[in-house]
Amino acid sequence: MKYKVKRKKKTIKVSYIFLILIVILVLMSTSYSLWQTDLYINGTVTGEYTEPELPVDIVRPSADRLTTNTSLNGGLFNVSVFEFESDTMEGNTITTQIQNGTKTWLTQTIDITFSITLQNNSGYTFTDPTIEIEEYDPNGRINPRNTDANSLLSATVVENGESVTLSVEIRFEARRDIAVGSYVNYKIGFLCNGARRYYNYKILISG
Repeated sequence: MKYKVKRKKKTIKVSYIFLILIVILVLMSTSYSLWQTDLYINGTVTGEYTEPELPVDIVRPSADRLTTNTSLNGGLFNVSVFEFESDTMEGNTITTQIQNGTKTWLTQTIDITFSITLQNNSGYTFTDPTIEIEEYDPNGRINPRNTDANSLLSATVVENGESVTLSVEIRFEARRDIAVGSYVNYKIGFLCNGARRYYNYKILISG
């Protein structure tokens, strides 16, 4: 008697084939990326701008460098005095604070002269000076008398080892209500070693 041997046919589901193909593709893409020398990343990079500092040493200013020329308008009593209070240095900024001693509501015109000396010990030459003036004055009583760099600065070329003096004159239409926190900031710029670098001199009403 003859017997027939039935062989079972093995079937592979189509879903298995797709799964295998996906795995192969993933492996191929991963292997390909490992051989690449360039890496591309999509994203946003943010940073904080740091203003290039003018490499100077401050010749420590004295309190008696502040001079005033006061004329009183509208009255007989002149009791307004702007007095030097302090100097503070932070980064590339020196701030001179002055005290408003006005005791009257009468308007007074006060011209105040300041100066500060910057010593160039950088090893480079400073050239092509600029002056930028920033004011914060909500009462509108501060008026810088000059804005020209060539007349405010004692030199337009400062060799290594030399110094340059900034001399400024500010006119105040001063009364007792002049705003505390008002200021004038002088941003001094020079070309130094191929780049423009800055130093700030701020005159601040402290009280």
